[in-house]
Amino acid sequence: MTQPRSESRAVIESLEGRTLLSAAGAPEHLRLARRLVAEVIPENNLYDTPTVITWKGIDGANTTTNTSVCSTLVTKLMKQAYGYTSAQITSWTGESSPEAEDYYDAVLAGRGFSRITNIANLQVGDLFVAKYVVYSGTATGHVAIATAAPVYTPSDPNNSASQRVYYLNVIDSSSSYHGSADTRNRIDPSTGEIDDGVGQGTMRMITDNNGLLIKYSWSTLSSSVIYDATERPSLFARIPGVKPIPGGTPTEQPPPPKVDPSLFSEVNIDRSSLGASLSDSSAVGELDQLLSPPTSANDVA
Repeated sequence: MTQPRSESRAVIESLEGRTLLSAAGAPEHLRLARRLVAEVIPENNLYDTPTVITWKGIDGANTTTNTSVCSTLVTKLMKQAYGYTSAQITSWTGESSPEAEDYYDAVLAGRGFSRITNIANLQVGDLFVAKYVVYSGTATGHVAIATAAPVYTPSDPNNSASQRVYYLNVIDSSSSYHGSADTRNRIDPSTGEIDDGVGQGTMRMITDNNGLLIKYSWSTLSSSVIYDATERPSLFARIPGVKPIPGGTPTEQPPPPKVDPSLFSEVNIDRSSLGASLSDSSAVGELDQLLSPPTSANDVA
């Protein structure tokens, strides 16, 4: 695997108890992503192509809608937030509508995107990018946007003397959700199935002791498969032109006694409508551990 580009490799700082940055401190593409998650309803939220994303009140749109996959969501957000053109996207990724693997290769090559090789330097709005060595269906990888600071989670059993586990709240477009607290864990009344498309949930990130991302899993559930660089190499990156947030790393607080699930969702979801239909749904995704654990993790972009 290509070695990471040079970056300060100071001893990784403690991230215990990091707090969410305010909306005022978030880059524009993340503010748009958060608004999309907050406003879109399941009937207007699809994991599909061709990509159509609208925000009510922007460019004459009357409704907030999403039809996208993981990579096209990021591309649309970059264009909407910063006015980037297809020609600029192509100059960085080699494609006017890049797939996840194109974003991954662009980061490794240093074309436009800046690689973040220490999780201590990760800020809200930065990207998580994975490349699938063996394709999963038509997906070539996955791209997600960090919407909160990573939370070091010493209670996770995957911690060891050589690696550290962080829970990272992300926004992405996917056919499956990241654990039971994900905003897509709700019924789409138009289909009777679990929602897909854009949403917000929590993934597990595993670093070495220098803060370099070395493994990840789709959710924080114990049943979620952990992928390393031999199967799905992954990295963090910053979008072209996005500057470090003034003030740097969020102020640290004393570590909480446990991870509060409410930190992982900025959208309150009424799950009273799920009822027994959840266990009968044919939706793709990882179900709550309170239900029967899946026989295998279904990590689909």
